Amino acid sequence: MCSGMCRAGIALMLGLLGGLGIPTAVWAQAGYYVTPSFSFSEVYDDNLFSTSTGRESDIYSRFSPSLQGGYQSAPLTLLGSYAFDSEVYPGHPELTKALAGQRASIEASYRPDRFLTLSFIAQYTESETSRDINTLTGIDQGRRRSQQYSFSPSVGYRFSPFTSGNAGYAFAQVASGGSTSSHTLNLGLNRQITPRDAISLGFIERLFFSTQDSTASEDSTTSHAITLGWTRPLTAFTTMALQAGPRITEGSLGAEVLASISHRLKNGQVSLTYSQSQNLVAGLSNAVNTNSLAASIGYEPLHRLQLGATASISRNTQVQSTQTRTGDTQGDNAANVYALGLSAGHPLNKWLLLQGSYNFSFQQGILSSSSAAATGNGGDIYHNIVTLGLAITFPSRVY
Repeated sequence: MCSGMCRAGIALMLGLLGGLGIPTAVWAQAGYYVTPSFSFSEVYDDNLFSTSTGRESDIYSRFSPSLQGGYQSAPLTLLGSYAFDSEVYPGHPELTKALAGQRASIEASYRPDRFLTLSFIAQYTESETSRDINTLTGIDQGRRRSQQYSFSPSVGYRFSPFTSGNAGYAFAQVASGGSTSSHTLNLGLNRQITPRDAISLGFIERLFFSTQDSTASEDSTTSHAITLGWTRPLTAFTTMALQAGPRITEGSLGAEVLASISHRLKNGQVSLTYSQSQNLVAGLSNAVNTNSLAASIGYEPLHRLQLGATASISRNTQVQSTQTRTGDTQGDNAANVYALGLSAGHPLNKWLLLQGSYNFSFQQGILSSSSAAATGNGGDIYHNIVTLGLAITFPSRVY
């Protein structure tokens, strides 16, 4: 069996296989699995360098081979994947690269008995654009080579049929000129108090470190949060979840919030999520406080035609570290990001998927002088990206 993010990864893989018309019953059995795939896309980008003035556009080609593999059994699930992108720019040949980006991940879950679950997740992302790294904040720091590393072991234990606990540690680092890293400790206790209501108590401790290549100086920030949570199905198709509490960062009081409501449709699902949290940003020396509101819908209006839409608004402000509290901070106080995404996918046959997407973003404000240098004059940044491509997938069971 599998839990948490690992279970979500299994569900995503099985959902993709089902969408391609591949029977998932066999894949649910214990054994080793390998899924090689290849995708080819044509991409239109109207702001290649993420500038506020003098925007340059191009239509370029992207080639993305990938390989997924794993093992699944009753007590153990192990998943691994690797993919890279090659890009060819006809109008800007200096941007053409055989290795424009990489993505790799490892997910493992082990359940030695019905009470104990051990999990581990590790991920690596590398890209020529910072927005591919800053997915949680939406901040675009311009075109720059950026990397993100993360790993998070965790343990969950069921004390009784109604009570469970979990403990986890997460390390993450983003690098783009300088580097910023975070160490996060999560402790939680969950209790089912009625057949429909579950409550939780959580503790979060974060420690941020930042190092800039130009100065070789290091700055640190610590925050603590205590949260109370409540989950309840409102109807057979609608579920509400709320987790909130005070957060203290270097003596400053804030809030840690995660609230969501989801509704299952006949052929899809819609959800609305609001969050207040702290995140790393590639190209920025400090972590940021992020307030975001996001809505998403996935729908299948016709057989084998999947449509999706997302919309989000986020406000990002710098976490006040020792350095920024003494006045050594640059740029504006906040960066607001408005984003819209549309996607469509249609399996042409058992192995071939036609897919397309449109993404719009509007960033208002900057958080550092380096961002202003990278984006022209520090003004508003508009970005439109249209992608159309084909994906070929060949899943197979090895044993």
